[in-house]
Amino acid sequence: MDPRKIYSFIKRDFREFISYPLSALFTFLSVFLTLFIFFYLSRVISPGSSILKYSGDYFSFVIIGIAFSSAATSGLNTIVSALRNEEMKGTLEILLSGRVKTIDVLTGLMSFNIIFELFRMLFILVLSAVFFGLKIHYDKIYVSIIFLLLTFFTFLSLGIISGGIILITKKGNPLSFLVNQANLLFSGVYFPYEILPLWLKVFSFAFPTTYALKAIRLNLLQGYGFDRLYGELFILIGFAAVLLPASVVFFDQALKLCKKWGSLNTY
Repeated sequence: MDPRKIYSFIKRDFREFISYPLSALFTFLSVFLTLFIFFYLSRVISPGSSILKYSGDYFSFVIIGIAFSSAATSGLNTIVSALRNEEMKGTLEILLSGRVKTIDVLTGLMSFNIIFELFRMLFILVLSAVFFGLKIHYDKIYVSIIFLLLTFFTFLSLGIISGGIILITKKGNPLSFLVNQANLLFSGVYFPYEILPLWLKVFSFAFPTTYALKAIRLNLLQGYGFDRLYGELFILIGFAAVLLPASVVFFDQALKLCKKWGSLNTY
């Protein structure tokens, strides 16, 4: 992996981002408005037992879900949108022609957006703490970072698979949309997955975010450490260990197939 090549991607994407200052401004304003909405919504929601085991109020529960789920799933969304964007601009064939290693291309394409999502996550947490009284356990925050990284690599794997599908089909891949929407419903971003009926709750266990958000909330809001979260930790390690190498093999085969067909320059 060549850091200089990856840095060139980051610099390019950063320049494109700041070339639209109003868009950047509205992005951060939308974060503040979202916090306002959920803060006042939490004033009229009485937390039930499924929320109280994580936090004493709905606002703390939902803000942790919003902040970390967005960062964790950024690997899926970034790869798909970046590849499709390069495809539409006609630069994908040049990037994947072999002059630059595929791993450098994929890492470079997603680096800026991942940095942005991490900054956005921190921005949400800081605003929530300063203006809305969010209180978390900072002494064990490294536990949440580990869970965030494991979940990110799992969704990155799905993003790489989606990217391989885009290379072949030349169309927007519905996999990322379906995974994103199902993730919001089943993994407990806005409400505890425990309140779902049993026939829906079983789907929650197929999403890594379910285990990650449960562990992160218990860590940040209740002070739990790895000694009480080892079950969720092993499950997420299993997700990442299986999906990441499988996704790399799939993308490599899809790329070889497209090169054989000579279809990298089409969309």
